[in-house]
Amino acid sequence: MRQLTNTILWIMRTGCQWCNLHQEWPNWQAVYYYFDRWKQYGTFKRINETLNQLARKKAGREAYSLALCADDQSVKLHTMICQCRGTDANKRVDGRKREFVVDTQGRL
Repeated sequence: MRQLTNTILWIMRTGCQWCNLHQEWPNWQAVYYYFDRWKQYGTFKRINETLNQLARKKAGREAYSLALCADDQSVKLHTMICQCRGTDANKRVDGRKREFVVDTQGRL
């Protein structure tokens, strides 16, 4: 299980495609299966929240931020064919707009 965990974290850090995993690592379908389960159960959200709280405490701040900043980003998607696709007329971008919120130290 530790090898699956390390593989999932490596893929998330590097952005490698699932089918391009190293031969010595588990089969990519098995790794994706566990990645999908973690995503469904909110494991990544809990990991992110815990790491943010630890980093904030280490910096001498409260565990939870009292001030947040909301922003959005337009992402070009040339090959995407689905209902989620749109156009940002102001930026002249054909693709998808995504929103995110960060704390005062830039953490999601």
